[in-house]
Amino acid sequence: MVSDLAHELGIPEARLVVLPNPIDIEAIRARVNVPPSHWPQPDSAGPHLLAVGRLSREKGFDLLLQALARVRESFPSADLLIAGAGPEEPSLKAQCRELGLESAVHFAGYVEQPAAFFPRASVFVLSSRHEGLPNALLEAAAGGLPIVALPSSEGVADLLRGQPGVWLAPEISASALADTLLATLHELRPGQRFVHSFVEQFGLERAIGAYEALIDSLLGEARR
Repeated sequence: MVSDLAHELGIPEARLVVLPNPIDIEAIRARVNVPPSHWPQPDSAGPHLLAVGRLSREKGFDLLLQALARVRESFPSADLLIAGAGPEEPSLKAQCRELGLESAVHFAGYVEQPAAFFPRASVFVLSSRHEGLPNALLEAAAGGLPIVALPSSEGVADLLRGQPGVWLAPEISASALADTLLATLHELRPGQRFVHSFVEQFGLERAIGAYEALIDSLLGEARR
């Protein structure tokens, strides 16, 4: 993102600073340790896939729906909850009808605290075609969810590549997402969780400290 910004605006990279997204890791972990909340498809044995984001093309939910149709060939009770609102909702619901997924996909609309669904979720899916570094991904990592992701940016791929409990697809496509989801679900144990150590760098205290350090640095430059 820094390289792109520097290129587009003609700003030297040395003048740009990367600040971590602040995530309240402890609050999320406390939330997922409460008894599991209900899942919208109560009769489904799962696995339960969870995706969070604005319903717009860059989020790739159309790719996820195509992938889910293939996943259900091997896991007939697999379902999907999408937390988010946006302009693509009508077309995504139409796609569900075309794929025969109406009973398998729940559109939850905007959800202020997606972590409420973490206890019952089997996998968090990042299906985006384009991303910077979404908070939804970091929150899912804080909650210990297994993560399946498309390589939606160099930053996302670099952050996730080789991490335990993360399955990164080789390319951005519905078939690659389906293959990666199937590999993940065949490998996972029910309810399995992971300690995603990479998320610690985005904790509130570290993020606030980074902002304070930048402000102090700028004030120091102004005084000179």
